[in-house]
Amino acid sequence: MVYSFVHYLEENAYSVISYAEVIIALCENVLCTPREELERQWGIESDISKLIIALYDETANSARVTEQKIAEKCLELWDVMFEKQIGQVRDLSRKLMEG
Repeated sequence: MVYSFVHYLEENAYSVISYAEVIIALCENVLCTPREELERQWGIESDISKLIIALYDETANSARVTEQKIAEKCLELWDVMFEKQIGQVRDLSRKLMEG
């Protein structure tokens, strides 16, 4: 279901801000899921990473307080994903630090 949601957003949504609550809830759910179960759901970690990045990109430079809070939440989730080595987060963070 997550793959379908990500695919829908990639194909049809100009903005993911409207889906911020769903994206954050999905990510929090993934972070609470045992590692073994995540490994059985191929690709879900990568999809969640994409959603968090897209949401952060849209909210990071906003002057709106609600969108700034969303961006902060994305960074918090990114940090947890980094700590747990979930998805593409660790590789992307390492590349950013090197660059």
